[in-house]
Amino acid sequence: MSAGGNLLNLGIVLAVVSIMIVVCPILSAVFMYRGDITELVTPNIDELRDKIEDFFPTVEYVGCEVIGPEFSMKVMFNVTNNSDRDFKFTSMNFSVYCSQHGKVLLGYGYGADLPLTISGRSSRTLSLHVIFTTEGLIHIG
Repeated sequence: MSAGGNLLNLGIVLAVVSIMIVVCPILSAVFMYRGDITELVTPNIDELRDKIEDFFPTVEYVGCEVIGPEFSMKVMFNVTNNSDRDFKFTSMNFSVYCSQHGKVLLGYGYGADLPLTISGRSSRTLSLHVIFTTEGLIHIG
């Protein structure tokens, strides 16, 4: 047998091994999930929530305060840090749209008194300042 024939056989063996490395895990996944591949790539949301919900902050509405002639308001939330590490709000800017008429811009907002650091396992009040546009006030009124 010639050296060229041995190299050809080695090439075929390596190609077969490469194909098996790719195909075998896919076939075993198809077999394990009984042909429903979506189970393979779709996360179990309940399981994820159970694992990570202890780390996300809890947010509760506290109240709001109308601020005079500026046509604005301050909205306050109690934020509880459920993790052992500090949680920091450095900046926050947002737009406010009507919940019933999603394309109607009511105004703009930003986080007041930022940066705000909430130490691990503690709570602080986060204040948001909302400034209404003239169109937003007309839409509300």
